[in-house]
Amino acid sequence: MSKVIHLLGTAGGTWGGMERHTVDLAAAQADAGHVVMLVGDSGYASRVPANVAFYPLKVGRSRRHPLLWWQLIRLLKRLQPDVVHAQGSKAAALLSAQSSWLKRAGCVCIGTVHGTKSSHKVYARLDAVIAVSEAIAVQLKHARIEIIPNGVTPRDPDPDVLAFCQAQRASWSGALVLAIGRLVAVKGYDVLLQAWPDKADAHLLILGDGPDRAVLQRLADQRGMQGRVTFAGHSTAVTEWLSIADAMVISSHREGFPYVLVEALQAGCPVLSTSVSGVSEILPPAALTDPGDVSGLNALLERALPALADLRCSQEPQFVMARTQLTLTAMADSTLKLYDSLRNPLHV
Repeated sequence: MSKVIHLLGTAGGTWGGMERHTVDLAAAQADAGHVVMLVGDSGYASRVPANVAFYPLKVGRSRRHPLLWWQLIRLLKRLQPDVVHAQGSKAAALLSAQSSWLKRAGCVCIGTVHGTKSSHKVYARLDAVIAVSEAIAVQLKHARIEIIPNGVTPRDPDPDVLAFCQAQRASWSGALVLAIGRLVAVKGYDVLLQAWPDKADAHLLILGDGPDRAVLQRLADQRGMQGRVTFAGHSTAVTEWLSIADAMVISSHREGFPYVLVEALQAGCPVLSTSVSGVSEILPPAALTDPGDVSGLNALLERALPALADLRCSQEPQFVMARTQLTLTAMADSTLKLYDSLRNPLHV
């Protein structure tokens, strides 16, 4: 049994793949019998499950702020962890600053890189670095790099929620194509709307909200997409929508390893995507196009939408792989094995 601290450096109002990864991983490790704690902004307290102890830290201060360092040192000395796992670059910078005395105390220091960055120097002092995709791993320079992709626990659709989704779908003609994620520039929704085929016999359902919603709705109107696209806002029915959709499209300019990819494949929903990190390592080349390329995404949609049965058939191996390998259990087990190999190198 290990005593593990996950250190999160983002503000409590932020909730994306990294934050979800941290909370899910911590909970799974606690379920496996380890003592697991999460240190981060007080805004995350309500999201931390009961089996994980939460300790607030004012990470909104600069990563070099002496008071932040003092508070972190004081907390780490009190908790005496076996492993401190930094999630993201700010957390890695904070951990690296304390890594020397932690290592002398027998503590293992690890960091996970969740996305592409211009520099990864903050991870250099850590004992190991985890990359969530191969594309991220090749950018790193470290003696110990492990690739551990994000994992999801497969979930069956809720019958009542599913019935509601099916009733709403009945009002739209043609195939149903989903796009899921926050309405922000990096997700490339403007590219998707510009690339959407004029004569597609399909309805585009966008699940997500964000600061770009009004701009994107105006763009859809300018393209004459009224009745062919629905901005549904944030939805907790992702599993249900994926179970009845004909395809999902990812139009991002960059990603780390998108959870929606795993969720779609586990639900048996084929995916069309830009060739961003994580996605390009899993989907067949015929389902990919370059990020930011309107004409390329248009051509991909023009080819795929009239042949969705073929698309689904072509991704059957990915469906099986997602259900068997891209699971939360697999992610947690691989991470715990890395901890053990660093704490007990002679036993490996």
